[in-house]
Order: sequence, then structure tokens, then C-alpha cells
Amino acid sequence: VAAANPAAVVCFNNYRRRPFAAWQPAIPLRRLGWDVLMSTELDGFAGQADIQMKVNRAYGCTRGVESWWALCDHWHVWVPDHEPLTAVQAALGCIAAGGVASCGVGTDPRLMVPALSAMEQAAAPRLPYLGGETIPYVAILASQNTMDFYGTALTCWDGVHGANELCRHSHLQSSIVFDDMLAPDELAAYPVLLLGNAACLSRVQADQIEAYVRDGGVVLACHEVGTRDEWGEPHPAPALDALLGIRGRRSGQGAPTLEITDPALRAAAGHHVTFNAPHTLAAPADDVALLAHVVDRLSGHWDDFENLAHAQPPAREPGLWLRSVGRGHVIYTGVDLFATYLNSPTGQIRRLLRHLLVSLRPPAITLDGPLCVTLNARRQGDGIAVHLHNAPGTAYAYPNPPRAGYLHAPGEVNPVHDLRLRVHGLPIKSARLALSGRPLVVEDAAVVIPRLDLHEVVLLS
Repeated sequence: VAAANPAAVVCFNNYRRRPFAAWQPAIPLRRLGWDVLMSTELDGFAGQADIQMKVNRAYGCTRGVESWWALCDHWHVWVPDHEPLTAVQAALGCIAAGGVASCGVGTDPRLMVPALSAMEQAAAPRLPYLGGETIPYVAILASQNTMDFYGTALTCWDGVHGANELCRHSHLQSSIVFDDMLAPDELAAYPVLLLGNAACLSRVQADQIEAYVRDGGVVLACHEVGTRDEWGEPHPAPALDALLGIRGRRSGQGAPTLEITDPALRAAAGHHVTFNAPHTLAAPADDVALLAHVVDRLSGHWDDFENLAHAQPPAREPGLWLRSVGRGHVIYTGVDLFATYLNSPTGQIRRLLRHLLVSLRPPAITLDGPLCVTLNARRQGDGIAVHLHNAPGTAYAYPNPPRAGYLHAPGEVNPVHDLRLRVHGLPIKSARLALSGRPLVVEDAAVVIPRLDLHEVVLLS
């Protein structure tokens, strides 16, 4: 198309995978250099807006980014009864992460006026604060190599979604990078790179990641990362094992529980963090700093507690460690941290990740507040626009594929009070709410937001 008509706009729908129909083929996860629009779908899960906008922004789309929202499809049955709050949350979720929601209607459009009006009234005053470059902190690798040649239609997006959910709930700003964005000069803007379980990495990519770490970056990797090449064929030796400090690997058999040994990490996350997922048992090099053991349990109880006279505690093996390389650091755990968090989230997993990252590389901007508040910060002109989105209840995380019908949970959104934006390394001259112009108090490098209803834009000078 681009060769035949360079002026053509190419619209892709859409990057996610499906175990049915022809949704899978020919949806690229890389920068194309075309006049492209990625037309994704929220599928009734307003909470997916955050990750979708970040994926779409990574394409560098010249016409902006958007995601389609069905009004109102009770799972392929077009009906007129739509919950306006859910639609508003979809619109605000897209705007907070730098994009917009579009709508499709399968019944008389005049019946949808209340919902469409609510969306428009929420979106219109916030559109001037849509753009800008994200304040970089965490880069999440969305690897098409891994999705095409390692994952399944049911699982290939879980790790990327889970990584974003972990960052979102931890109030850590995240962005998406693709396989063709791992050159050290591009990654240099991001203090942290989350590889997760990116199994399919080329030797070139492995060299790029090592250079990024040696230059001062932090990489968090897990499970079978780097075990295959870019076509899904096994590497003779896993491409990142030397960097990660792995001397040998074997498959775990049971349900892994991390027993935290590092005192600071234990204070943050607790003594135990359990995962219900496949995992790798890896032997570390001598120069790693061990943070936790892993207990590979094959039974449903702990240490054979029911039979104390014959108790045989399961073996403790290295489960989580930190290694310094050049000016940077690598973190490795054999558990599939991010896919687990999407499917079986716990507070312990979230607190573990947040402590690991923040203790090594403090973020420029973070938030003291409940996990239902999503933070996105972007540079605009000489200042920073910080989007705070109160998104509980009706903003469920998106399973791939949806494992239930279209969700119109009635829910409710209660105001959140006394939030504090923490800013590090960026002296604040003033702060105000964008929509009302109300000035905000700045105390000890923190901006105090007295009340958040649905969505606010905080402007920092």
C-alpha cells in the first residue's frame, strides 16, 4: 500500500491475539515510518485503555492514537442499555495515557445520546492536555518475536499487560518499547527496562541489552528470558545468561514461593511471595547478591505441616538475585513475575517489584495514594502535565481473550483525598489544577491534591 500510494493512511485493527477467527495475522509490533493509525479495541474493559495507548504511542503514529469502544455490546448482542460511567472511564483512561476513545453503535444511535454526551463532556476540556512526551522511567518490552514464536493466543499478551498493571498499581510511569527499540542510545532515556519473560531475543538484542546495563541501566528479567532466538529456535546457550549471572537452568515442578532473605526487601514485601505459574530453577554465579530463596512445592501444604513427625521441608534454592554489571544492575527471578500479576495479583508481588526498582533508580515522579489511581506524566511546553485517573470498580484489567461477557458493572467511584505527588530532581516553581486553575500547595518536594473525583490534570512549572 505504501509503495503504491505514499499518501495513503494505513489503519491496523488490531495487535492483540485471539484463539478464534482471523485476528492474529499481519499486525506489526514495530515502528513502520508510515502514516499509520492503530485502531485497537477496549472490549468493554476500560482498564485496558492505559496499556493500549502506550503500545499505540510507541508506534509513533502521526495521526494520534485511539481505541474503539462498543456502545453497547453485551458480548455480540447489540443493545441500547449502556452504563454511562463505564463509557466515561474508558474515555478518561485513554486521555490519561495520551489517546482517545472512539465508539461503535449497533442500535439506533439516538438511544446512545446520554452515554455519548457523558463521554464528550468528560473528554472535551481534557483534550488540550493529551499530547507531550512521557516522563521516562520504566520501559516494558512488548516483543513480537516472543509473541509470534513462543506465546499462545491465550497467553502472549499476559506478560506485557501484567508488567503495565504492576507499574500502574505502583504509581510508576511506564512506556512500551518494541524489538527494534533496544539500541542503547534509545534505551538510555529509561532508567529501567522490564524484559519479563521475553524468551525470543536475538544475539544482537542481547548485546544491546548488555550495553544498556553497562551504561547504567537496570534490567529485570525472569523465567525463560533469552532462551530462544528471534525465530523461536533454542539458543545453544541462553543469550542473556552470562549477563544475568545464570550458570545453569532446569524447570521447576511445583508452585514457587519466594522466601525473602534481604532485610530491606523483606520489610517492604513480607517474608513470602507466592506465584501460581510455570517457573525456572536457576543456579547463580558467585558474584550475585541473593535476595530470596525459592521453595518449589509439589503439594498443597507447607513443609508437610500435617505430618510433623515425618516432615521433610522442600529444598530452598536461589530464587531472586541482583547482579552489578558496569554502572548498571540486573535482577533475575525464575518465576514469571508479570503474567502472574495479571492473572493472580497480590499486594506482595506489587510491593516486591516497587521496592526493587525504586531502591535502585528512584523515579522522577510518583504518587502517595491508593492503587486505584493511575498516574501518567508528560512534558508539555516548559512544564509537566500529570494525569491522575481514579479508576476502580468499572475499570477491570483486561484478560486476553475476555473470559466473561461484556462488563457493565454498575460500581461507583468514590473521591480520593489528600494525594501527594512526589517529585525528585525537578524543582517545582508552582502547581495548579488544569481545569479549574486552582493553585496547589507544594510541601517538601510534594504537591498536595486535596480531592480527586474522576480525573485531574496537575500542571507543574
